[in-house]
Amino acid sequence: AYDDDDGQRFPKRDRRNEKVIKVLCPYYSAGAVIGKGGEAIKEIKNETGANIQVSKNEVRFPNTDERVISISGDLESMQRVVAFVQEKIRTDKIPPHVKNINTSENDARKATCKMVVPDTSVGKIIGKSGSNIKRLQEEFNVKI
Repeated sequence: AYDDDDGQRFPKRDRRNEKVIKVLCPYYSAGAVIGKGGEAIKEIKNETGANIQVSKNEVRFPNTDERVISISGDLESMQRVVAFVQEKIRTDKIPPHVKNINTSENDARKATCKMVVPDTSVGKIIGKSGSNIKRLQEEFNVKI
């Protein structure tokens, strides 16, 4: 086991088979996720025990202006962190130094959760003739 900065103990995990969720975040919202001096991300890490890594500012997902946030831990912790990231994206204001952002596109982006899915997993997620996607859309009233 190891101690975090607040003395809370989390079991040391064998990360070899650990599941990872990768969420995309607009580069200009990453600061809100991280927080001043790293406080926001440190707090959610301490609350959940999840491992969270944000790509460096100059490292973007290919052909986008999005940074990658990698989240690992148990399922509940990962769900809480994804909700935290999405809330930060939804409520973040575009910083004054960021130019050339289309506000209607930004509003649409705030309503979207973008996840990175490996090529090898896409077929399983879609399902035969799109059956899994259709079921998820109907069950949760979402667009995929």
